[in-house]
Amino acid sequence: MIAVTDINAIWRIKPFMALSQSTPVTGVSPRQWLNGDPACLPRERSTLAISRISLPPGWASRFAGYSARRIFDLLERIDADRLFITSPHYLPLARIAAPRMSLHYYCSDDYSQYDGWGGTKIESRETELLALCERSFFVSRHLVEKAVQRGANRAVLQISPNATDLDRFGRGSDSNHEAVRNFLGCLKRPVVGIVGAINSRIDFELLNACIELEEVGSLVMVGPVASGFVSPSWERLLTHPKCVMTGERPHGEIPAWMEEIDVALIPYSDTPFNRSCSPMRLFDHLGAGKPIVATSACDQIREFDDHLCRGESLEEVLELIRKQCRDPLSPSREPDFLAGISWQNRAKSILDSL
Repeated sequence: MIAVTDINAIWRIKPFMALSQSTPVTGVSPRQWLNGDPACLPRERSTLAISRISLPPGWASRFAGYSARRIFDLLERIDADRLFITSPHYLPLARIAAPRMSLHYYCSDDYSQYDGWGGTKIESRETELLALCERSFFVSRHLVEKAVQRGANRAVLQISPNATDLDRFGRGSDSNHEAVRNFLGCLKRPVVGIVGAINSRIDFELLNACIELEEVGSLVMVGPVASGFVSPSWERLLTHPKCVMTGERPHGEIPAWMEEIDVALIPYSDTPFNRSCSPMRLFDHLGAGKPIVATSACDQIREFDDHLCRGESLEEVLELIRKQCRDPLSPSREPDFLAGISWQNRAKSILDSL
């Protein structure tokens, strides 16, 4: 039995849900006492089993040792013999579990860039964790190189980027598409869309310049805004008559937005966190099949230059937006390409390596 702790984020649920279609997998969902399920946990029936466990506030820091023992007891009850760990915060659990089961690390972010996670301290914990694992999976090449620079054995490190659910697309007649189509029908075309979380990772100066382009009819931003987020360029954008905000939308509705906008924009700013990430929105946009314009802030986006338009500078990105609004160029819809960006493809690669 494969277990993974934890699955309290959508980008952790997806790979292991796909893996569970080929082999038994249980996702562990820790939560603070009296708290409900994370919103990202699947509500529909799934091959992925879910084991919930309640832990005290501060379970990943002040009570890490106690929490590790509680989680390990749960793993023994479900008879897990292979464990995927998703964060250096689980190092105390890894120390307990290493003599008793096969360990693997699934790294979906550069945790040293997380606010309050400790910077170099979290990197040293990750280095110890890697030494305990038989094989580790990173969502980007950049994260692998960082691990190698800290002494990790490259031979047991594998790149497993994020991906997309292909079966979520191509449902143009469903109610979600109809609702989105009606919403966009009231806006001036072409519609440039940013689909995903709105936070400090976004280049708002680019968006302010984009919205002034004559070729852009409307700029639609679909996604939740980070709490407490304040920026003068963000405030300026909000007052522009061509800018439309939808706020957070149900996860099942996102494919409709991606398929109904005219041009997708991935406007990441140049930061260490963005350089090492594997954007789920990239693969979802590729699956949706609409023209994509992106900045060069994320290294992984460069790997898809044959399927999107990428600019190195503000001026280059703006010119690409102009071109895509006038004469759109859509990504490849070749079956082999699409299959290669699916979660099923990622799950097969992980399973083969085990």
